[in-house]
Amino acid sequence: MNSGALLPDSMANPLILQRLQMEDCKTKGFILDGFPRSASHLEFLKLHQIEPTVAIKINVSDELAIERQVGRVLDPISGKTYHVKFAPPQNEVAERVVKRATDNEEKAQIRLQVYNKEMSQASEWFAKEKSFEVDGSATEEQVFETIKKIVDQSIASTKQP
Repeated sequence: MNSGALLPDSMANPLILQRLQMEDCKTKGFILDGFPRSASHLEFLKLHQIEPTVAIKINVSDELAIERQVGRVLDPISGKTYHVKFAPPQNEVAERVVKRATDNEEKAQIRLQVYNKEMSQASEWFAKEKSFEVDGSATEEQVFETIKKIVDQSIASTKQP
């Protein structure tokens, strides 16, 4: 991860499976953020009969993706993540925030290249009625509301006879 690469499947897959087998995931459901992001991840989910209710791809330009990554800062006390431009911390927190070593332009470029390569066929992974795309350049509140509507509608349609 320090090199900007993603966690290898041999490490990520067992961690994901272990978490999804916990009781709260079984009874309340779960959200996977950034997983699956490769064909091997998808095969892993299929092997374990894990079928998503909905798949949402949040679209942003490469430039905005890099800007968001490079501007991230972390409060080491609370663990909360901020962004120097889009969601700056308040004064007392701003004095102690730190930047992760991997949140620089070089590492962001590497992550973006890997992401674009691996996600190039993602639109084919899930049935059209389960796949949605959201404009991620909108405000945080707008993106959240759009995703919430999609998830609510998808859950409601799976409960109908």
